[in-house]
Amino acid sequence: MISSEIFIIKRDGKKELFSLDKIKNAISKAFLSVGSFATQDVITNVLSRVSISDGTNVEGFLPHHSKKNS
Repeated sequence: MISSEIFIIKRDGKKELFSLDKIKNAISKAFLSVGSFATQDVITNVLSRVSISDGTNVEGFLPHHSKKNS
């Protein structure tokens, strides 16, 4: 799924090797924060919907929401 040579740029500017385990941990913690438990199947399902590309910057990314005229 993931190349072993994908790097991320941390908020402080440091370059670090991508860790899928950190993503899995974050998913588990997100579920726990709302009182749920993420099984391995749930984590795998979430990961299957994630696209990871070397050099992609997601810091400060805000999804586009279309505004409805009222």
